[in-house]
Amino acid sequence: LQGALKTLERFRPAIILEYHSNRLQHLNLSNRDFEQLLGDMYYAYEICVATTFDRYPSLEPFHFDRDVPFGNLVLIPKCRPEAFVDKASRKSELIPQGY
Repeated sequence: LQGALKTLERFRPAIILEYHSNRLQHLNLSNRDFEQLLGDMYYAYEICVATTFDRYPSLEPFHFDRDVPFGNLVLIPKCRPEAFVDKASRKSELIPQGY
């Protein structure tokens, strides 16, 4: 993610990734470092698998203060208000009058 920060800031894609705390340690990063890397750009959710008690998989907020060895995360971009304005103005330019 560090090498892609400019691209992530510009396009803000949703991201699905495998999370491994051992890999972070190998890169000399902590959970807090990873959280700071995401900064104000993303919300992080953990994909929770179905169990005998919960019949359906779910997305739960990922808490970086927990010691989780591995998991699957979904990163949802935090949109900036100006992104909505830009899209709305471009959309109105593309739609012909009378529609």
